Amino acid sequence: MSRVIAIGDVHGCSNTLRKMVLEEINVQKSDVLYCLGDYIDRGPDSKGVIDFIMELRAKGYTLHTLRVTMNNS
Repeated sequence: MSRVIAIGDVHGCSNTLRKMVLEEINVQKSDVLYCLGDYIDRGPDSKGVIDFIMELRAKGYTLHTLRVTMNNS
């Protein structure tokens, strides 16, 4: 059974994110994860958060992140 899971306000806490996703949520490849923002500011390991998101995608998990596009008009 697939689930839709929203995660917000990670703030650079890669260890917490990793534990939450892998142990608490126990994410499955049939699940759909949405990361809602605040990935990198204020926390101790912003790079680790981005690396973990990329790792999940590389392993075949469905993970959507927010993206800002600029309109120059």
